Amino acid sequence: MALGLYTALAGLGVLWSTLADRGIPILSPSLDRPMALETPLAWSLGAGIALAILSLSFSAVAVRHWVRYQRLQDAFAEMLAPLSHREVWVFTLSSSIAEELFFRVGMQPSLGLWPTALIFGAIHFIPRPEFRIWTPWAIAMGVLLGAIFEYTGVAAGAILAHGIINYVGLRGIAAHADEAD
Repeated sequence: MALGLYTALAGLGVLWSTLADRGIPILSPSLDRPMALETPLAWSLGAGIALAILSLSFSAVAVRHWVRYQRLQDAFAEMLAPLSHREVWVFTLSSSIAEELFFRVGMQPSLGLWPTALIFGAIHFIPRPEFRIWTPWAIAMGVLLGAIFEYTGVAAGAILAHGIINYVGLRGIAAHADEAD
């Protein structure tokens, strides 16, 4: 079911960008965008890797030192476990590609960085106390992922960052769930 939802979301992002006559700027900026950088793909990928490292480092420290983040990890483990390695890969690839195509490629050029980040955060809302911290985190990540796209005009770095963060996070949740058993 999740794969179907993500396929539809990716399709909507591609359709939105295509109907707006912007093309699909995954590896290179759209034709109507002036090139601010000599190598936008390299900058995008570099920024994506840096964001993933920063996010994962913060998360590792937060889970070790803050009860609120420990509860979030426990809640994710309870909700998503058990996850096989294959399921982690499928979820990682489908969610990172689909969400970035929809939010960054489709929505952000039309609505702007901040409205898109707020909507991105809103779809990550789960109405349980342990998940309260996740929505503001998703908004912050929406701003940072959106900034990569805004600055470079290329979605590849945002897709890469989102994918690395999701993969490492889901592997950590799967391992945490295994430890709890």
